[in-house]
Amino acid sequence: MDIQKIIKEDILRILYEEGEGIFPKELFEKIIAPDKAVLNAIEELISEELIENSSDKAIKYTPKGKIKGEEIFKKHIVIENYFIENRTEAKAHSIAHILEHYISEEVILNLKLIDSYKNQGIPLLNSDAGYEYFITDIGFNIGDNIFERLASMDIYPGKKIIVSTILQNCIILGIGNKKVAIDKSIAKEVKVY
Repeated sequence: MDIQKIIKEDILRILYEEGEGIFPKELFEKIIAPDKAVLNAIEELISEELIENSSDKAIKYTPKGKIKGEEIFKKHIVIENYFIENRTEAKAHSIAHILEHYISEEVILNLKLIDSYKNQGIPLLNSDAGYEYFITDIGFNIGDNIFERLASMDIYPGKKIIVSTILQNCIILGIGNKKVAIDKSIAKEVKVY
């Protein structure tokens, strides 16, 4: 995913959460990115008419920006609520910040549907080749860096996958029109149904 798009989505979500204007300096503190990248994102959002500068130099969303910010925020809440049962509130919040940029509306609907299957999944390591599965959970032992890498490869709860091949050290997954290999040490932490 484009890092600039992530920064723009973060700005819109933060503005929606705050409900009022926010100064660029506050955004620099809340968004983990170079100040220049945040400033570029602000300029792009202004040109897209999603935000505007107020007379006191604070950034505020436009009506169009408020709608977009609300969409991102709602995704964040669905994801956070999904993970909060098995993780700390801070961890669920951190995961939601990562996934809100990757997950489609279809996956959000799937998350709502598979909530009842979450505790029934089996480790991907125990799955059979040639079958389609839904990812129902990703275990505690996966750190944020690995979790983010999995998300960037479209491996996250609510996503449909096909187990293509099981090799000695990895499992080959079909995700959409691509193939992805994941190590078996990671596959044991991914639950599917």
